[in-house]
Amino acid sequence: MPNDLLIDVQGLTLRSDDTLLVDNISFNIGRERVALVGESGSGKSLTARSLMGLLSPSLHLHAERLQVVGEDALRLRERDWITLRGGKVAMVMQDPKYALNPTRTIGWQVEEPLVLHRKLSRAERKEKVCEMLDAVGLPDPRQLMKRYPHQLSGGMGQRVMLAIA
Repeated sequence: MPNDLLIDVQGLTLRSDDTLLVDNISFNIGRERVALVGESGSGKSLTARSLMGLLSPSLHLHAERLQVVGEDALRLRERDWITLRGGKVAMVMQDPKYALNPTRTIGWQVEEPLVLHRKLSRAERKEKVCEMLDAVGLPDPRQLMKRYPHQLSGGMGQRVMLAIA
């Protein structure tokens, strides 16, 4: 696999018990910007979730090859996925109202990956959260950290998702 190839998918098929959901797709993604486009219900989110190891146990995945940042995703155990997600790969869903936890503050949600994947003091984490919110163009990060998802516009929610990623 060339160094600039981040995702290599060959022959990906996803099924529920009796329904074909994604039928034998193949693609490669390097460092370019990529959009996965299709009609509602065409399998875009399922395909993305398969690349993150986030499929429901009720779904069946088959692929000739499924490599994510050099890892054979077909052989990863859950603890390997946890290390990979947040450490090397992240996914930003289209609609933040479904992806952000309505019961947690923005600061808590942006800080969570830092708790899981970095060894930082509490003060360092808070400072990093402010930097991350500022980096995606959100105003007044210290105040924003105290707010909840329902208190944000859709665009602000998207920027929070980018900060988390």
